[in-house]
Amino acid sequence: MKTFLIDLDKTLYKPQTGIFDHINKNIKKFMMQYLNMEEKFIENLRSFYVKTYGSTLMGLIKNYNIDPYFFLEFAHNVDLSSIKPNNNLKEKLKKINGKKIIFTSAPKKHALNVLERLEILSEFNDIFDIIEADFIAKPNKEPYIKIIKKFPSLFYTMIDDMEQNLITAKMFKFKTVLVNTKKSDCVDLCVESFEEIPIEFL
Repeated sequence: MKTFLIDLDKTLYKPQTGIFDHINKNIKKFMMQYLNMEEKFIENLRSFYVKTYGSTLMGLIKNYNIDPYFFLEFAHNVDLSSIKPNNNLKEKLKKINGKKIIFTSAPKKHALNVLERLEILSEFNDIFDIIEADFIAKPNKEPYIKIIKKFPSLFYTMIDDMEQNLITAKMFKFKTVLVNTKKSDCVDLCVESFEEIPIEFL
């Protein structure tokens, strides 16, 4: 059976919802409120943490020994009302023949809430989240190794909105689809929305 590893945020819904922007604001607020950081330094520090550790979360764990569960709860405490049910998305998912796994660097609680808002929770077999990945985010190799071990398959397709996540996927010989982008030389297919993925390609 084919296995489809599908990202959540900005892949199954459009970035224009503002959800991810709100998450980023919460991360900044956390760093200011609980770590007493000055706002003007946070953007550069986050960039450094992503480059060095793969994510802001791991940088804060390594350098400030924060509680990752509290951080994730704080960061993902967002209003999801801008996410609406998407029947075209649901119909596309129904046509995908294989095991469908959410592969996200968000916590499972957030993923469940988003999938329920989209009314597509029943279309997925499982959710592999940042907690199950030991707080190591994509595009680090470790989550890919763990998800392959948990869901063994002869054929994987990964669908994501981040090119760097799919570059790692190519290292594992996954078929790759980049969403919300018209052009990339690093992946097998680029589409402007999940619903535009041709079923025959999958």
